[in-house]
Amino acid sequence: MTLLQRAGRWLFATPPRIVVVAAVSLTLLTVGYLRIPTGPSYGCPRPLSRLDGDSLVGDYTGSGGMRITLHPSTFSVENWPSGDIGFHGADSRLPSGSGRWSMDTYAGSDEKLLRLSFEGGPGAAEPKPLQFLAVGGDRGHRVLFDDEDPDVCPDTVLTRAPR
Repeated sequence: MTLLQRAGRWLFATPPRIVVVAAVSLTLLTVGYLRIPTGPSYGCPRPLSRLDGDSLVGDYTGSGGMRITLHPSTFSVENWPSGDIGFHGADSRLPSGSGRWSMDTYAGSDEKLLRLSFEGGPGAAEPKPLQFLAVGGDRGHRVLFDDEDPDVCPDTVLTRAPR
């Protein structure tokens, strides 16, 4: 008798066992311990502390056509958001740009931070592009995100494209 057959016999041997299993499953599902993915989001990303810069190289995409391509020391962006959205408005985006990137850490923490240095920079009246992204993971997926408030899931999340 296989393990699966034994489990089936145990579960369906008496009616109360199946009722108990169903009640516990339903309770856990309603409380949220068993999650059913409902969309493309994997959850709320968490910053990573162990990472080398070479493992970041690749393409990342986000909402609204936002895209960043990281090469070994340079980057290029498309549809890039402004870092000061409150002043310039939510639609303030840089159509394209490029520059150099480097890894940094948050002050007093080991969590990794991606620092973007744009070539040329914005003019005095132009919005300043988003220049810092946290490096994180979201259920096993590498992501870059704007970590303004660690108590709230970020609005700006870029997911790494499959290789």
